Amino acid sequence: MTGVNEAMERIKNSKTGPWGRSIELEGDFSDLYSNCNQNLLTECVKKACRYANLHESTFQYIKLLIDSIMTHSYFKEPTGIFKTLKGFSMGDCSAARGSEIILRMYEMKMFSNLARKNLLKNVLRFLRFRDDVSVHITGSDLELFQVMQIIGSGYPPCIIFNIESKITHGKFLNIRIYNNPETREPYTTVLRKAQNKYNIIPPKSNTHPKFKRMAGLGYFRTVRTHCSTQKEIQNQFKVVYAILKCKGFNKQQIKRMEKFKTGKIKDIKRFLSKTTYDSTSRRHEYTLRTFKGCDIDPQKYYQPMVVSRKKLEQIIFTARQMRKKLNF
Repeated sequence: MTGVNEAMERIKNSKTGPWGRSIELEGDFSDLYSNCNQNLLTECVKKACRYANLHESTFQYIKLLIDSIMTHSYFKEPTGIFKTLKGFSMGDCSAARGSEIILRMYEMKMFSNLARKNLLKNVLRFLRFRDDVSVHITGSDLELFQVMQIIGSGYPPCIIFNIESKITHGKFLNIRIYNNPETREPYTTVLRKAQNKYNIIPPKSNTHPKFKRMAGLGYFRTVRTHCSTQKEIQNQFKVVYAILKCKGFNKQQIKRMEKFKTGKIKDIKRFLSKTTYDSTSRRHEYTLRTFKGCDIDPQKYYQPMVVSRKKLEQIIFTARQMRKKLNF
């Protein structure tokens, strides 16, 4: 899973089982990053390299990187800098990728077990983003029990997987999913937590107006993307109106947020740069002067900068490519 947008697309394209013969499962992992140890990650990476037909030398190189990452992980606290002794540090750039490899390798084994027992047909939806899991299963009592047993015990023993079964509805990220008995289509709406205080910028703040409306625009956008029916969208709009009204926004301000539409952002091509190559050769000045004076159409021949700090290098590359037209 890449995020909420993909989750909504996959939920809309899925079906729910017959009422009374289907279960919505929601689960999460306790201390996922802390419980991903080095030996487990190395084992899973070795399996992944075998599936990808990578050479043994490639795995040995990756193993050295894993050793370096897992033994040199630190985090900063107000009282000082501390070393991580178990698993990944929260916020470490390698934490999400390392844990993803581990969970995916075990999920491949999990689905192999389901296929071996002819139970894949009973899993109508399986979603996971980081440590959040949502599953919808259907079938007889025995089939439901077998699927729940395989999924519940399918992850590494050192990573505690908490799973809870629901009959009518479940949740995933900030989406509430209902098991609709009439249409067999999943019914979704916005999940709002009771402890959410909705701390947003008040309208009387001296902050720029565009920042004051950001929260409201986000609330309305979330309603449009997360609700599966027009009736539920209208119901959630009323909730958003009530939230913003309690925060001090008047009816006209809220109405403008609801009707606001973002236009398409047009990419502006930047063809020239002020980046200095070096102060001795002054080659950058010559290149820019030549580029400005040449009779070529930048829109046709020049590829704009997409990598930071590479503007001049791309200009020089363009000049070399067009040396015939530049009479070099």
